[in-house]
Amino acid sequence: MLLGFLLLLGLLIFIILDGYRLRNTKADRINRGAIKRGLTPRKTVDWKVCFLMSVIAGALAFMEWKNPSGPPFTERSRWLYKFAYNAFGERGTFALLVLFCAALACFGLFFWQRSRKAGDGAARRQG
Repeated sequence: MLLGFLLLLGLLIFIILDGYRLRNTKADRINRGAIKRGLTPRKTVDWKVCFLMSVIAGALAFMEWKNPSGPPFTERSRWLYKFAYNAFGERGTFALLVLFCAALACFGLFFWQRSRKAGDGAARRQG
């Protein structure tokens, strides 16, 4: 109950801060050619997404620690949960989610450092 409330509170804070950021930034003009081509996604993964997914995986791991699930697993990833359960026992799904959380945090750290280096290089070339 408390975890759900904290997640909803975090979502509310995100919506308020993102709305504030969007209201205070100048919108870029888009030419007609770009509109006809459609949306082109960025080529890099944003580090904030990795850190956010890491927090979500950590929350799921905490929930799994408090109330471990056991077989029969019914989700789409039942083969993965079954493997973790057979390999690590009752806390196998918790271990799987902790590993996933740590991997996402490492990727987020890597992407954050890469974006900092790219930003520093661009600032040096302009100035």
